Amino acid sequence: MVVADSSRNLPPRTTGLLSGQDTLTIADAAAKLRAQVMGLGVGYLPQCLAQAAAARVELVLKRTEEAKVSQMMYLAWRTASRGKALKWFVDRVDQPGWLDRALETA
Repeated sequence: MVVADSSRNLPPRTTGLLSGQDTLTIADAAAKLRAQVMGLGVGYLPQCLAQAAAARVELVLKRTEEAKVSQMMYLAWRTASRGKALKWFVDRVDQPGWLDRALETA
């Protein structure tokens, strides 16, 4: 199971897939977690999601032979539109641990 690239203006990117294997593309991490809990497939999940689901005995965590390569994540926005909502968002993103908290509530 893989999460679809959400880029709107750039060509879609694919990373971390093993060649020759079938893939089921999912819209986002929350949907991927639900699908894996239902037993529809396997795949990497953010650690905070996987551990929480394993603690609820919804998933079984497995070690892989090779570690998953870390990927950089970028957030972008139009600089011409700097309103109050963007300021609020940037302030939240600037806080340590924001991504883990966002994924836990997804």
